[in-house]
Amino acid sequence: MNFENNSQIISNNETIENVENALLKSSFSMSNPNTIKSGESVNESVLITNNSVSVEVVEFCPFEWASNLIAYDQGSNGKLCLAAIKATESGIVFEHIEDFIVGTRIAAIAWSPQTNLIAIPKVIKLAIASLYDKRIKILNASLKAQSANESDENNIFVVNCNFGAHTSFVNDLVFEPQSGSLIASVGDDCQCCFWSAEDGSLASKIKLVSAGVSIKWHPLESDKILIAERKGVIRLYNVETRRPIMSFDCKGYPLMSADWCLYNPLLIGCVIGSEVAIWNTSISSKPIERRKAHVNGGQKFRFFNEFIFCSRGRPSSQIQVCNTKTGQILLDTTVKCGNGISWNCKAPILAVGTNGKIIFYTFNTLI
Repeated sequence: MNFENNSQIISNNETIENVENALLKSSFSMSNPNTIKSGESVNESVLITNNSVSVEVVEFCPFEWASNLIAYDQGSNGKLCLAAIKATESGIVFEHIEDFIVGTRIAAIAWSPQTNLIAIPKVIKLAIASLYDKRIKILNASLKAQSANESDENNIFVVNCNFGAHTSFVNDLVFEPQSGSLIASVGDDCQCCFWSAEDGSLASKIKLVSAGVSIKWHPLESDKILIAERKGVIRLYNVETRRPIMSFDCKGYPLMSADWCLYNPLLIGCVIGSEVAIWNTSISSKPIERRKAHVNGGQKFRFFNEFIFCSRGRPSSQIQVCNTKTGQILLDTTVKCGNGISWNCKAPILAVGTNGKIIFYTFNTLI
């Protein structure tokens, strides 16, 4: 599917069948060879490409009503890939849905709350930040259900909006979590931009002190937005006034990734230099947790819940999962090249991008 066209109708029967099987049915075929057996911590991988292309970005849908969906890139191939997973008693079933050609490497992926697999029409909506042309593109795929009065095949409509460009690389983006009417993005041009998710028009900007590396919009605190800057500062802004209301000095450099805990909006965390730092915003501006994590620098940070987080960094591509309540390191391993980590929002399943694969780690003891 060519994602570059402004409007394209795909009526491939095999594509429709894949989407219906993966999204609309209540279970997947257990004969699927891409099955991961259950265990306390399992790292069997799912092969998603035949040519060992590095997976640099991977993102579970963060909304409970579509939490089984996952999107990922295929590195230099310029493809956005959609899949679904299902956790069963005997393991996790991985079902590839469809690939969309975007024509460029992907820097970041964001899911819209308008993604809906329950109502009709079924909608899959997400946005990507393209690496080389510094633009944001939006995918809106609508699966229409047939009725007795419809003679046409079900169709997936793909609409591509080319948003106005940042003047440098876009590092992260996020949808407004309630209605999905806005997209916010940050980049190396030291700007946070707010865009209309409908027509791509620029709504407003926030001038940053340094490059923006992460941006988060919490569904329970939708009047605030979190922006992390590379020079080591995390700020919470009032969405309406676009003014900062709280800031946290990480006292280090560089800050590469930050997150806002989905289950406890008082908690924010990041990787800064070789360390991981976590704050409780209701207590003070000093971290409640700070520890060495990656000797040669951290790259990614993600919360699972208020006690469990994952970080990714160097040397090689080191993955750590830690429990702040017990002080335990639940997982410390190294994978091949690639990037990206993402937790499923409902189950303790961690997706890790690597060389030609997504590796799923399952932790039965976390819940």
